[in-house]
Amino acid sequence: MAEIKHLLFCRLLLSHAAVLPAAIRASSVDEFLNDKEVTDTDLRDLALKLDNPGLQEIRDAFADLGRGEEEEDDVYEEPEEETEVRKVDEKLKKLGLGNNLYKRCGLQEKWAPEREKQVTKNKQSRQGIVNALSDMWKEKEEPRSQTLIDFGEIDDENKFKSKKIRVRVCGKYIYNYPSEKAVNRGGWLQFCLIAKDSDLRDAIKLCRHWDEFFDLNILATFQYFPAAKWLVWKGDHRRKQLLQLGVIPYHHFDAGEEYSKKFVTGSRGQGRRAHAITESRNFMCLNIRRNDPVTRRYLQYLTMLASKVVLLVRDAKTSKILRSPPKEQLWLYREKAGLGRASKNDWIVRSEVGEEFFEKAEKNREWHFGFNDYYDVYIWDFEPGQNNACLYNIVFEDQYRPAESILKTLTHDPETMRTRDLKPGEQAMSIWEEIQKGRNHMLNTKGKTREEQLAPDLPPSYFYGEADVLEDEVLFPEEFSTESSNALYSGWVNALENFGNEGPNWERFVHDLDTDDELSSDGSHESDASDESDHHLLEDGDGSDEEEWEDDSENEAYEHIREKKDPLENGDDLLGITKSPKSEREDILSSVFSKEQQKDLAVLEQWKPPRDFRADVRADFNTFYDREKSRPFKAAFHAADLSPGGSERWQEAQTLIKQMMQFNTMSDDTFKHYHTLRFLDVHPDKHRRVTRDALEARATACLFFPSSFLSSQFGTPHKDSLLLNQPERALNPPPKRPHASDAKKPKNFWDEFDTHFKTHAIDDYPAEWDIAVRPIIARLYKAGVIGPTFLPERETPGRAMAVPTGPSGQRDLYIDFRLIQPDITFPKHVNHPPPKTWLMDEIHTFAKKHPGARFSTLRLWSAPHFYPLMIAYNRRYFTSFTDFLGRGWEWVFVPKDMPFSETSIHHTASQRFAVFKKQLGDRVLHMRDLFIVMGEDEADLLKYTTAAIFMIQT
Repeated sequence: MAEIKHLLFCRLLLSHAAVLPAAIRASSVDEFLNDKEVTDTDLRDLALKLDNPGLQEIRDAFADLGRGEEEEDDVYEEPEEETEVRKVDEKLKKLGLGNNLYKRCGLQEKWAPEREKQVTKNKQSRQGIVNALSDMWKEKEEPRSQTLIDFGEIDDENKFKSKKIRVRVCGKYIYNYPSEKAVNRGGWLQFCLIAKDSDLRDAIKLCRHWDEFFDLNILATFQYFPAAKWLVWKGDHRRKQLLQLGVIPYHHFDAGEEYSKKFVTGSRGQGRRAHAITESRNFMCLNIRRNDPVTRRYLQYLTMLASKVVLLVRDAKTSKILRSPPKEQLWLYREKAGLGRASKNDWIVRSEVGEEFFEKAEKNREWHFGFNDYYDVYIWDFEPGQNNACLYNIVFEDQYRPAESILKTLTHDPETMRTRDLKPGEQAMSIWEEIQKGRNHMLNTKGKTREEQLAPDLPPSYFYGEADVLEDEVLFPEEFSTESSNALYSGWVNALENFGNEGPNWERFVHDLDTDDELSSDGSHESDASDESDHHLLEDGDGSDEEEWEDDSENEAYEHIREKKDPLENGDDLLGITKSPKSEREDILSSVFSKEQQKDLAVLEQWKPPRDFRADVRADFNTFYDREKSRPFKAAFHAADLSPGGSERWQEAQTLIKQMMQFNTMSDDTFKHYHTLRFLDVHPDKHRRVTRDALEARATACLFFPSSFLSSQFGTPHKDSLLLNQPERALNPPPKRPHASDAKKPKNFWDEFDTHFKTHAIDDYPAEWDIAVRPIIARLYKAGVIGPTFLPERETPGRAMAVPTGPSGQRDLYIDFRLIQPDITFPKHVNHPPPKTWLMDEIHTFAKKHPGARFSTLRLWSAPHFYPLMIAYNRRYFTSFTDFLGRGWEWVFVPKDMPFSETSIHHTASQRFAVFKKQLGDRVLHMRDLFIVMGEDEADLLKYTTAAIFMIQT
């Protein structure tokens, strides 16, 4: 204590300019007091300050006690992940693009309290004064050696940077700046004794970072500090548990049950029907640590509980709102009253989460942090009128685990029972050991699992088990790796949600780019052709110049074709040459292409292109939007493909198609795709992707028709591919999840679950069911195929189940939608899938009519659990379901378990088939997601198969 007071006295001298020279000369306090230059008035001022020092000065004195002769500067290095996020935000801001998340939730992108704004404003004002003084010094051109005191330096940005000095005052070395390092617990204990009128709220302002605050918080919660005012911090039992968890509440409302009232009169009384309803939600305002794996996991799991709680997260460091619910879920108190039915009146929102609520919560705070490395979390009940314990039970977890490292160093004094430090080598029980002993000493652990030890009657969801581990491995794989990673909470985790929030890349639409075109680093698209086009559009000239330019372009096209015969690169040049005079066209083509290739190109002659597709801006934008969203959609589809080896087979198929495209380009089949386009009456000028799609369609079909592909340089590496070995695939079909919807499933399909839940509660289920289902739901959620739903558990029509499938009997995820099946009806125009017998009859009839008939089977790609058909946002609640933990989910794409899902995929595919019904006729049979193509011979089958593939995937 004497040493601390000595350092405090020296720090007070450092701020007293009149006696500072004498303090620097003195080697001790006695020598300073005996100095003749120190007057009684100066000593009186020092005595008054020493009797009532400032809290910041006391903290600095404690920090000085542990500072050495040389102290390294605390340089903050921005994490790589945070740097990347900042760069993306700057790029979007530069392009004038924003995030639609804030428009959807009705909030601004950033919000900061007035207190933080005022601090920033004061800093800017002080910087302005320093800049003005520096300008005055520059005008006078006074050398630095003439100044009496070295205040610091002016950097290249004309900003003042103070100079750090270590000076000897009364025999003690003192720095002229406060330490940014944390004060140890002994220092805070002395601080508590010296700063008599202070409490923990004052100490929180002086903490430099979250770790220092959390240590202080745990010590105060377990009564480490003897001052009475410091004991108030822990509050009641619930608040104490939250503090131990690291969730720091600063504002809450728990009277939602009391303020929710309902008064409704019926229509059979003497008066008119009337109603008066008020609904209120409990809410909590919390602070939690930023950039921490535990925090990220905690927030992510709260996000997945959208059917129980609503979450909003604000980053105090960047002032950004990272996560926000839809605008209709922001209300906290609403009411409706009037005559007539209550369902016909709209709700009047009296209180909601927004800027006004943020300011009110900020004003109710009794303390503030001195740092900004934390998250502001606002959480409220999804359902109104809930008991205050419901929200607390969701927020609350194992309250002792985060404080384990601190509690292991504390013990209770056996005489006074006061909390104190555990001395090195002391044979005493720590507080952590006391807590663990109190939890387990009455339990018999012989031959039982941990869950059975703790509570044999509690459901398995109360404990962290194997299902939780498997789910965490999917959602947070970086936590199971040896490499360290940053843990910034981003608010969303998949490309689909990013696309839904941010929308398409408008820069691509402005530059007229396709999804395969890349932007340069400066945001522009470098293209020689576009530059030439712009050059000629801006250039003025007469008719002779235009003729000369046309001749040059034709010669240039000829040279381009001679160098590269790739139809993807010279498609526009080919179309231009086919429109030139016949004699000139024949001379050019005969010198470059074979007779077979010339014959294929002849189909382009006298084929007039459609009207300018780009003239219709709406159609052009719709096409661009469909192309732009295809990238995140495909990524989500294949990320959610849980079939064994599904992703590997897909990648192999894409590689084979690309190799076959190159093989066709190098052979006489270079321009065979033009026959397909002419047959379907789709002109290459309709869109830039038409030619590529036709090439891919023909390459896909050619993989399964006789050719020399496997003996070429392109096919040799794939000659052992099982995808091309159809007889082997037929002998060993891969395990496949049945696609039947609830309406088509056997009647005894759900017997196991109906029998179990007749005698067990809804949250009492075998652990193996949860182990099978949870990882599947996690993968679907991470891919973006499903998402949390804002529906209470009682209103979700589906229920997740784990049903054994296949010969192995391995359980898979199935959704029980029997509750809504009787209410589903279809309009008359909807096409229902025909029976399988009709399909077989048509095949047999065609085979009898054409003895050399050949057939091919095509199937739309789909994942085991869903079809690639997007569900409208306002219709997704029909496909919502609840898992074993009571969490609500909704499908973004049509689940195969949805009643009559076969009708949905069949009707959608029929609409696409109807566009080319005139060309394909009865050669293509359609049932559900299956297409049967019939040809009179092998060449005829290749023609119709290629056309059918183009129809399906374009």
